[in-house]
Amino acid sequence: MAKLSGFRELDRKLAELSLQAQGKVLRASMRSAMTVAKKAATARAPVGKKLHKTYKGRLVAPGFAKRSLKVGVGKTGLRAVMGVKAEAFYALQFVELGTKRMPKRPWFVPAFHDSQDKIIDMLGKQIAKRIEKIAKAAK
Repeated sequence: MAKLSGFRELDRKLAELSLQAQGKVLRASMRSAMTVAKKAATARAPVGKKLHKTYKGRLVAPGFAKRSLKVGVGKTGLRAVMGVKAEAFYALQFVELGTKRMPKRPWFVPAFHDSQDKIIDMLGKQIAKRIEKIAKAAK
């Protein structure tokens, strides 16, 4: 696990900004930091060999779940969410967790756990970068 260092200084600098600017900095930084985990999950996502239908009946090419990965950031509070589009739920529900007839093949959770140190580092860098940008614009 990465050691959190320098975040007190960033917190102090962040507190000097308006609430609206704080929100923008934090949301943008979280989104950037989570792209690290998204890239790791994309690299590990299983890809089938045949076309298949989604629950909506749409015929999709192999790699549909991989292409469906997304990162979202909450508008209130500080949280980021990573997942797949609803139509690709099977990649997490059935492939990741397994079924009675299919063994589990974890790819999503391990990708996130392996990326945690990089996410924390990226978050600190992005916050510092965005605070610096706002400070320069204010001068």
